[in-house]
Amino acid sequence: LRAGEHLEDRIESQLADMAARPDLIRSFCRHPSVAYIADCRANEHGLPRLRALTGNYVDLPMDLADASLVLLAEQTGVGRILSTDQRDFRTCRFKQRKPFRNLLLD
Repeated sequence: LRAGEHLEDRIESQLADMAARPDLIRSFCRHPSVAYIADCRANEHGLPRLRALTGNYVDLPMDLADASLVLLAEQTGVGRILSTDQRDFRTCRFKQRKPFRNLLLD
């Protein structure tokens, strides 16, 4: 974000761009990083880990979307995320100690 720019305005602008240009979505989905994420399957370790993550934070319940981000971070070692959920990802860590970096807040 630039000085004086509001997150909501930036997101609305980007959503309008995507609606006007479906080629942007197709291009995004073909990116190697997205292809890797799309190819991650809930193997014999994935589903139990998701269940464990959703039960880990009693004071701060984790939903399936948040748990999926944590699982991907654990599997890839990458903690850069895009999330509007500021509170949970300031508290949550992956690999027991690494903090997440929320790119929406940069």
